Amino acid sequence: MAPSSADQAQQFELKAKISKALKTNGIMEEVNEIIMHEPEHLKGEHMATASWYVEVKFKNSSLKPKYLFMKNYFNNPTQTAMSKGMKIMDKESSFYLEFLPTARKFCETRMG
Repeated sequence: MAPSSADQAQQFELKAKISKALKTNGIMEEVNEIIMHEPEHLKGEHMATASWYVEVKFKNSSLKPKYLFMKNYFNNPTQTAMSKGMKIMDKESSFYLEFLPTARKFCETRMG
């Protein structure tokens, strides 16, 4: 069924992308609903990308929802081009995937 408005089209596209990402990671269940929340403590803090908490609900209601942290570019084409040129997403992903876990482990060894 084709989406009937711009918002529905965007939701349809997002649902398809998240479903694909879940399947790539071995989660084959059909997605029913996606709810995005901008983290309150990060509002206004974004310089190059936006942060979102994503709740994924499945068609099979006996399954617990999945909660994701998502980063994306802003809708401003000039800002997006600049961010891509500076490889901002690569730098942010290494921060979240490499630095934070290492820092957490270091803090655990110091705090006991």
